[in-house]
Formats: sequence, structure tokens, C-alpha cells
Amino acid sequence: MVDRLRLIASPGALERIGARVEDLADSEVRAAAIPGDHPEVEQALRDGRDDVVFDGQPVSVRLHVMVHEIVANQLVDDDPAEVFQTARRLLVAGYDRHEVLHMLASVVADQILTVVAGGEGYDYELHLASLATLPGSWERRGEQRALRRADARGRHTGTRTPPLGRAPHLSNGQLLVRARPPLLRVVAEGTHTHAVRISGRRWSRAVAWVAAKGLALVRVRAVLAVATFLAGLCLLAGCGGTSKPAKATTQPAGAPVHASTLEPVSVTPASQQLKWVIAAINRGSAPSPAALARHFSKSFLHAAPPTKLVAAFAPLAADAPLGLAGVLASQGDFELQAEVTGHDGAAFRATIVVSAAAPHLIEGLLFELLASPISSWSGVDAALERLASPSSLYAGYASGGELHALNGSAAGAIGSAFKLYVLGALANAIEQGSVHWDTPLAIHNSWKSLPSGNMRLQPAGRTFTLLHYAQQMISVSDNTAADHLIHRLGRAAVEAQLTALGNHSAARDTPFLTTRELFALKLAAPPSLVDVFASADTSQRTRLLARIDRLTPTLAEAAGWTTPRFVNTIEWFASPSDLAHAISLLEAESHHQGLSPLRQILAINPGVSLNRTTWPYVAFKGGSEPGVISLTWYLQRHDGRTFVLSIILNDPEHEISAFAVTSVAEAAIDLLAHA
Repeated sequence: MVDRLRLIASPGALERIGARVEDLADSEVRAAAIPGDHPEVEQALRDGRDDVVFDGQPVSVRLHVMVHEIVANQLVDDDPAEVFQTARRLLVAGYDRHEVLHMLASVVADQILTVVAGGEGYDYELHLASLATLPGSWERRGEQRALRRADARGRHTGTRTPPLGRAPHLSNGQLLVRARPPLLRVVAEGTHTHAVRISGRRWSRAVAWVAAKGLALVRVRAVLAVATFLAGLCLLAGCGGTSKPAKATTQPAGAPVHASTLEPVSVTPASQQLKWVIAAINRGSAPSPAALARHFSKSFLHAAPPTKLVAAFAPLAADAPLGLAGVLASQGDFELQAEVTGHDGAAFRATIVVSAAAPHLIEGLLFELLASPISSWSGVDAALERLASPSSLYAGYASGGELHALNGSAAGAIGSAFKLYVLGALANAIEQGSVHWDTPLAIHNSWKSLPSGNMRLQPAGRTFTLLHYAQQMISVSDNTAADHLIHRLGRAAVEAQLTALGNHSAARDTPFLTTRELFALKLAAPPSLVDVFASADTSQRTRLLARIDRLTPTLAEAAGWTTPRFVNTIEWFASPSDLAHAISLLEAESHHQGLSPLRQILAINPGVSLNRTTWPYVAFKGGSEPGVISLTWYLQRHDGRTFVLSIILNDPEHEISAFAVTSVAEAAIDLLAHA
């Protein structure tokens, strides 16, 4: 396994994010590490640029990185096994690691472009055969690349070399998706929203932020779609393809869609299969493997086996009952885009592709969160109040000054956003000189917690730097990382940061719970202990911690946590204005001597996909459990002005639609873009 992981990223790329080779088993670590081996791509992503020029040809930076991630997934899963076998053969032949990755990726790119050109899609046998042609096929492409370089520099004679990988034409609203095996899997990772830009338009690569479903404080990693996107630009040098334009019946992808733009749903094989999918999600019970086999193609179910497909439906089920509002775009009877609405107001673009031959099995399926049509702060407030009560929001300038608030000073449960105060305690300890970013800290079994995060899987005694713990705590909201920092720095040090960072609910957060203690109370504690703790004062709660620490919450118990528990009494608490103030102060502290890593840590996970031309720097921390969602941003606009936005929603009785909250949050950020 380690040999496969070593291929994915260089030591320099790992060092840049504070990770080790073994950490590449985590897909989020892979996603963070891979751009580090492409300085020009990494810079383009920071600058908000969509393309870079390789060998005289424009290449989509996001698609380039995405294909690297696909190859990395193949290596980690050892599926197909021939991928690693080919890599070893090429390394022995003398090729360097990164060129080997590009060779493997060129085969993936060919498969994608085959779909783009309207072919039958992923061909497993052809994939293996293409691997067998390496390095010869790659070397031949190298000759073509050399010709293009010479052509671009004017050092050529004769006819100009035609460019390879020219972007296929995409009609307004066209998106072709097909189910393929794991190499083409589109995955939503935690709070990340992945996006690619095709023909100058932004296409969401996965449904946005996913609520905790079944695991408290867990940002579920679920396959939300198994699809291939039309590659609008060449993924790697040497690939190419064409696409027939489709007649569009709607606005560009990502634009708000209103009911007046929808067309009636006619009876077609595609619409009938989509109706079945919606009904299956609304039923609330998992379809049987036999039922799935009657509706999905073998290639789809090879890519997303029934267990994973059912897991993919789970976040959407939180918005059930879903309804089919109307058609956005169609191409014949076998490809369809439709608007699907959830009961809490979330709207999705559902894209489905079925086979032309009866029984018209589903070959591609994608749900995307549609942009919100909200265009005013009053609209934001109304949308939040429809989603949960109480709901609260604070928007303002990072330097001080309120722009808009909805119950902005009202405290609520904040989930993992408490980790901002842990980060503050670490920054203070570093500034005081008691610890350093590179101070080692060993894993303790008694300090391990439940997910989110994978540091709980590390063996006891293995050491990591405090920087690595902090990065994991913020980027993937790793609970074990947070608990280790709390124990290392001391509970009192974190409690002191409640006051230092302006939390007006410090008494409710004392004693400051570790995530393991919160899990123990909500999952493993007897009702009598929960009742006593919920009504106890600070000193009584502190004395009860010894009993709580003897409890052992389990993943099995967490799997049953699907409804709110003690949201108003056992949690971490702050108001939106408190969290906005905290993240603003932490960003300001990052400019102090020795604290510059703070700025990078806060920006590892931006929460949502934003236009980086508008927002060149984005810091974020979110939190969730059933009945709790909090989202907090520090945003630097292209003109240098800085803003803060924090949203807290609590519902002690019901789960909250994370899809709908995310849509409203993006609308609020858009308002700040024009403030």
C-alpha cells in the first residue's frame, strides 16, 4: 500500500500540507497534496484562473487536477490492479514518478474524451490494453507535443500543426453524464463543493455541502453522483475529441432557475426512470439490490455498488419528499435535465441518461444544487427562517461594522465551529513560546474520538507536529486532532480563548467539552447522567467529567444518531457575531510574527466553491450535527475589502437541510460581493 501511495505526491507536496505518505490513503489529503506537484496549477487556482497553457495549449487546471485524483484513487483502491503494475514497469524503465502519473492519466483522459465524442463510454478492456501500450503511446504523443511547441515558438517549416484537445462545442445548458467505474467517480468530500469550468461556464462537480447523516459531527463522505463530465478543455497534452451540440431549453448551468423557465415533463424513458429514482428516495427505505438492478445498468452498478448508491441517496432523503418540478433541458427521449425540489426549499438539477434500448436502464445520474434566486438580505432572512427556528446570521466588515444581522447576537449550538477556539489556544501558546508549530505530539488511544477525520486510525505512539493536528482539525474537522490539541494545551487554555476571542456564552461552554465527551453524553450515557449534566452548573459539570470519560461511545451507536439530541443543553455555544469576531481575530493574528500558518490553516477548506477572482482569500469553519448547522467565513474581496459572514441554525426537533442552507449562504456571499 505504501508503495502505491508514494506515487501519488512528492515529499515536497506532502511537507507543504504537513502530511505523511500514509496519510494519502485519505482522499481529502490527496486532494490537498496533488496541486502541490503543479506550481503553475496551484498558482492558477489561487488566482482564480481556470486555464493554464501547457505545450502551447490551454488546459483546464481543475480538470487536470481531477484526472490526477482519479489516478490516485485507482492506486489507492488498486482497481484496476494493472494501473500500479504498469506504474512499476515504467519506473523500472527509468521514467520519473510524475511522468508516470501523466502517462497513467493520459489513458484516463482518453476514456473521458471517448465519452465526450459520443462513444459508448468506459471500456474496461480498452483501458487495460491502453495501459499495455505505455510508454510507446506516450512517447508518440511527446513527438506531437514537441511539434506543437516548435509551432508555438515559430520554429517550424511547412504546414502549421493543428492543435490537439480543442474544446468541444457545448450548447447552452448541455451536460452529458454517464455512469462509469470508479476512475470516473464524482465524490463530494465533506464540506467541499468541487467545480470545473467548461466552455467558460462553471459546472458544479458535486452537490454542495452534505449534512451529517447518521454520525454526529461527521461531514459525510458520499458518492453523490457517478458521472463523466464533458471535458471542455484538454485534460492532458495529446488528448482530443468533439461533441455534437445539444438543443438547450434552459439557462446556463449554475444560473438560478425559476418556474417560468421550466417545461412540462413528458413521458419518456428518461423521465420515467427519474420519477422512479425520486420515488425511491421519498420512500425512506433503501431499494433492494434486485430493484436497483432493474433500473441501473451493470456498468453503473459496477461503479457504484448498491450499498454506495443507497448511501448516495441518503443526503437527498433529508430533503424528502422530493418533487419533479419540470424540464430544464432534454436531448431526445434518453437524456434529460429536470428541476427537483425538496420540502425545505432546496432545488436540484437532476441529470439522467438512460440506454436507448429497452428496458432503458440508467447509465448516468447526477444531482446538483441549483443556485438560489435570493437577491436581498430580507430574502436571505426569510429563507433561513423557513429552514429552522431559531435561525441567526451576522454579516459585516472584518474590521468592524455590521452590514446585516438576523438575531446576530443570539447564541446557538455551533457544532465543530468550536474548533476555532482550540486553534486560538494553539496560536496563543505558540506566541507565548510554550509550544511551536513543529512540536511533536504522540497519538494517545484514550484521546481518540469518533469521526469526522481519520487520525483516530493512527496507532498509539505515532507522532505528528502540532501544525499537522491543526491542519486536520480545520480542513477536515478531524475530531481526534481537536481532542489531542485540547489535551495538550489544556482545557483551561481553550476556555480562556472563549473570552479572548469574544464569545459571550463562555459560561455555557465551561467546562469545555472534548468531542469524545460530547459523543459519550449523546450516545453512551444513561439518561440519568445526561439529565444531571444538562441541568448542572459549571462546578457540577466539571466533577461529572470523570464519569463521562469512562464511557466508550461507538461507531455503531453513532450510526443511530439521525435526529437532534439535547441541542439546547449539551453542545458548544456562540452567536453568529461571536464566530464572525473569532475568525476575524484569528486571521488578524496570522500576521503576528511566527503565526503565519494560521492564515493557511483557515483557508484549507473554503466551505463552498467561490469565484477566486472575486474572493482571492477565503477562510472557513463549519459545524454540524443533527439539528445543528453553523457556517462561518472570513472573505477577502478582490478590491482588498474584507468581510465576515456567520450563519447558525438550530432545530431541536428536526434535521436541517444542509443543501438548502448552503444555497442561502452562497446567496448571502453574493450580496457581500456587491456590498
